[in-house]
Amino acid sequence: MGAEPDVTVIFTSSYMDPQVEQTVTVHVDVSAGTLEDLSSVTFKIWYDFDSSTFTVSEFDAALADTQTCAVITWTPSGGFVLNSGSASTWSLGACTAPTLSGTSGDFILVFTPGKVATATTSGTTWQLAASVTSTYGTGFDYDAGVTDMNWYGEIVLSAATINWGVVPAGLVFGDNTASEESVGAVITIISNGAYDLKAKSGATWEGNSYTAILDASGICDSSQEFAIAVDDDAAYDTDSVLLDTSGVEIVSGILTGETGYSYIDTTLWLQLATVFNSDIYTGTITFIVAAS
Repeated sequence: MGAEPDVTVIFTSSYMDPQVEQTVTVHVDVSAGTLEDLSSVTFKIWYDFDSSTFTVSEFDAALADTQTCAVITWTPSGGFVLNSGSASTWSLGACTAPTLSGTSGDFILVFTPGKVATATTSGTTWQLAASVTSTYGTGFDYDAGVTDMNWYGEIVLSAATINWGVVPAGLVFGDNTASEESVGAVITIISNGAYDLKAKSGATWEGNSYTAILDASGICDSSQEFAIAVDDDAAYDTDSVLLDTSGVEIVSGILTGETGYSYIDTTLWLQLATVFNSDIYTGTITFIVAAS
């Protein structure tokens, strides 16, 4: 009886990005027989919350989950198969197997991490390891480096037009008044880590004859100045924040599932200077997701 396969896992980068294709090489040498004696190659990449050194028991315990683990399995009859949990955005690329008549070769694993593959923070990492089984036993190896998963955020907002209609000069912030206007669209965030939902306004809004000027302080004590407040609910209160031109935090959140987290009550309030020319003004409000 010969020795078990000698396995080497090779990943040349120190980080991964969700939705960016990655390549890992699993090199296999056999001292008895050929690669035709292999029955399976199992590669796992999983989130390790304490960055502990690889152990076979951790490898065995890692189960496919869209946030924490992906498993790529190769068999002679079935080829390459990816398992990363249900409703997952992990995907498998053009993987290749070596010529099996030889005694050594490379399994090239090409895959794309999902949108909610957990972002690493201090003290955490993603482990990469492989188990190769043949007629002569099972060999293991892992990538000894620290592999980070970079932050990923996605914002989905159906097109929305916000129209305050006709409002008077000197309008002030307030609930259930002409100042209040619902965004009227669901804002959905998909993220693999802590995030901030932000918003900003254009510095000026243009009318047919006049220009309105954003006052990020909300005082609006000069003619043609306006201010906009925003909140993730329909109550104007101390949690409501004033828009500026760079982006202010509305609310923070944490790692989401693949379908994301939806904000359904996002509301805006308008305030105008006491001297403000009548016109039809148009401008842009931008919603942003950023790492927290």
